[in-house]
Amino acid sequence: MAERSTQPKSTDSTARFRFHRGLLAQLGVVGAFSSYPFLIFVSDNRGAGIGIGEVIHFPAALALLGSSAVLIAWQARGSSGADRTTVAFAAAIFASFNYDNLTIALEPLDLSVRALVATWSVLTTMIVVAAVILATRRATMAYVLIVGTALTVLPALQLGTFHATNAKADPLDGSADAGRAFKRRPDIYYFMPDAYARADQLREQVGFDNEDFLAELRGRGFSVNDTAYASYPLTYVSVPSVLEMDYMAEPGNNVLVSRDRFYEVLRGDSALVNRLRGEGYAHVQAPPGTWGGSKCDGSEDLCVDPIAEGVLGARLGEVHWSLLDLTPAATLLERFFSEELIHPIADPSHVVRTIEAAELDRPVFAFVHMLQTHPPFHVDAHCQSVEGSQDLTEWSEESKPNYVDTVRCVNRQLLAAIDVIDPAAVVVIQSDHGTEYDIPWDDLSSWDDNVIEQRLSVLNAVRLPRGCRELVQPPPSGVNTFRLVVACLEARTPDLLPQRNFIASYRSEQVIELAPR
Repeated sequence: MAERSTQPKSTDSTARFRFHRGLLAQLGVVGAFSSYPFLIFVSDNRGAGIGIGEVIHFPAALALLGSSAVLIAWQARGSSGADRTTVAFAAAIFASFNYDNLTIALEPLDLSVRALVATWSVLTTMIVVAAVILATRRATMAYVLIVGTALTVLPALQLGTFHATNAKADPLDGSADAGRAFKRRPDIYYFMPDAYARADQLREQVGFDNEDFLAELRGRGFSVNDTAYASYPLTYVSVPSVLEMDYMAEPGNNVLVSRDRFYEVLRGDSALVNRLRGEGYAHVQAPPGTWGGSKCDGSEDLCVDPIAEGVLGARLGEVHWSLLDLTPAATLLERFFSEELIHPIADPSHVVRTIEAAELDRPVFAFVHMLQTHPPFHVDAHCQSVEGSQDLTEWSEESKPNYVDTVRCVNRQLLAAIDVIDPAAVVVIQSDHGTEYDIPWDDLSSWDDNVIEQRLSVLNAVRLPRGCRELVQPPPSGVNTFRLVVACLEARTPDLLPQRNFIASYRSEQVIELAPR
């Protein structure tokens, strides 16, 4: 007769419970540390229209990698091995996503890139080794889980509160939503060279004389406004106001809480596009490829992708690069794969050819966002791709020749496109803002006339059909540009808004109106 076991019947179930509890804690740590950097990033940029959906694949990939490592460690080393793997993973993530903070702290030492990466590597190794040693203590896993949960929950709560308290804004009533029937329906091209300064500011800021290009434009029937101003110093407010034909941000302290409505206008839900659609126009969107604000969203009739030479540059947008810049990955990519990081560009001639090939059989309105003249500068004066920094804020004395080269390139590209566009077409060339040399973004109250002139002075050139060209005397600026265009097509006197100018910062939600200029 077999002997009865002297072990309690609950032993197996207790072991299973401990196994599941331990594994759940380990996977919880992996999930928390895989998620928290991205939740913080989205929370910090919650007003910029960046959603968790744009970055979800990153934490998902990290969580899959970390979970696989933990499960393998369980099989090979049991609970203690899985604990060490979990804590090491958490420490590595924490160290990696604080690389940018390390570079800021070490900035006074003026270390080379190699020295920075080496310093980070040594510190990360020390942190991971210390974490593995501490993982042998029973309380370590609980502490790490608490820290990971806190790091995850706090930005998640901030995001939830933000979305709960910031309802979607209603569209503004565009002045041209309804009006007279168009008397003519030419194609309309809006070329928007980002950060292209007005001629006087090009001379003052970078020592470049742009008069030859402006003379070429005038010779092709353009009216050039030598005193044009943007209404706002920020792309995501300035250009939507042009497309909405109205001032989209009134002065106040909590005006720029969310970019959602501005981005909707940039992507086609504007008073201008809606008016043109009512007249049978097709909407063509030509985004720059690296900034999501003006990307195609499916509402357009034709999306013209930018020309891409660099494999990585075509796939890494501003959001992706900003995330990578938190880690040493950005530094390593720049050092070893700089040629593959060359940014795509929206070439106006390519846009015109693509529209012609599409045979849309109706007039078109094409919005072409050109980032060539905005850092990072990746073309020379002859529009040949060059390797360069990935710094989106590279407005330095050293980069001024690069900026001049990109202006020369854009001039070439614009003239080439204009020469193949139907001569009867309306063509608008209007930038969003000027340059950004020593702009005090953290203190709007310190903006003097020199700063305001630099940032708000823009290129503005308009070619209307011959019967309307007298309407541009004096030429319009800012929100009035397409009010003028619509009035021309309706064969009436334009109803222009008073010129108003505002200042604002990417780092605050405040908008301040300036005295009339």
